Amino acid sequence: MTRPPKPRRAPAPASAPPPGPPPVPSAPPKRAWRLRWEGVVLVLIAAYAYYFFGNLPQAQSLDPSAVWPATTPSPQSRFVLRGPAPGRLLSIDVRCPGVATLAITPAVDFAGPDGPLKGVRKLRMANGKDQALSLEIATAGAAGSGRMPDIVLERPVGDAAAPVLRLSAHGGPLQVKAAAIPDEHGPGPRIFVVDGSASGPALQTVEMVTAADPVIDITLPCRPSEETSPLVISLGALPPGAQGVEHPDADPVLALKSIAIISAHDSLGANARWLACGAPEGRLNWRRPTPGIGVGDCAAGWLSASNLQLAGRGLSLSLQGSAYMRENKVTYAWPLMHELYENEIVKIVLTGAALALVGWAGLRGGKD
Repeated sequence: MTRPPKPRRAPAPASAPPPGPPPVPSAPPKRAWRLRWEGVVLVLIAAYAYYFFGNLPQAQSLDPSAVWPATTPSPQSRFVLRGPAPGRLLSIDVRCPGVATLAITPAVDFAGPDGPLKGVRKLRMANGKDQALSLEIATAGAAGSGRMPDIVLERPVGDAAAPVLRLSAHGGPLQVKAAAIPDEHGPGPRIFVVDGSASGPALQTVEMVTAADPVIDITLPCRPSEETSPLVISLGALPPGAQGVEHPDADPVLALKSIAIISAHDSLGANARWLACGAPEGRLNWRRPTPGIGVGDCAAGWLSASNLQLAGRGLSLSLQGSAYMRENKVTYAWPLMHELYENEIVKIVLTGAALALVGWAGLRGGKD
């Protein structure tokens, strides 16, 4: 008899793993803090436009009664006249008794009544009572170019009772004429040539052309006075009339491209603290990527100087016409942006637009 098979035991169930910590929910993806490059570009463009239009130089009409001084405290200041009109630059009439001298560097050769006078460095002009001397200095174009030299006017520190006026040219020679005006009551003043390799008799007139880039020191026997007029200094020439004659009642003026005041220690190309640059009234100077003015921006026919005076131990003059102006390193700028920002409504709109642009430029970008 067959036994029935024994039932097999089911395998014991595997033990369950011990329970672990509950799963941690994953954090939401973070937003990357970054700038939109196109927004940054727009902010930079807006900032540049605000700076550019707020500082854009604009030519203005000049007050002819205003005085520009170049005084002589340390460091000494001097006038730099660029692009002067051809012709008479400076004239001096001496009507007081005394001795005026004209020292020229480098030495000059010129024709005398008895032959050439060579290596002349100084003219000594003796003036008596009720007599008169005349001195005239004119520009002469550089050989082959016709360009007028730049002129520097300054007062070397010296005796205030016998003032010295220094005139130097850069870029060409100068023409010098001196005349002793005859006196009906006597022989009149005389001009003596000294410091030359040859000397002639006392002269009544002297005419010469200097070498290029001369320095001329003019020592005067007295100072100007409005009451007695013992000394008359004129800058430039009388303006021509419609028929080419000079106006008898007009004041002499010197047409220029620009005039600057610089320190005696600065080069002529230095960025002057004071600059008047000839231009039509109201013109904006768009020529520079960074707002500013320089001598290359100046044009002829808009600016002139006159009324040169010995002011204390310095010099002063007056300006006429219109020009871009820089005074004490501050350039006169187009006032539109300043006027707009003074308007409260426009100020709120511009401020809001600027904030919105900065916000859009983005303090936040998209997801990583």
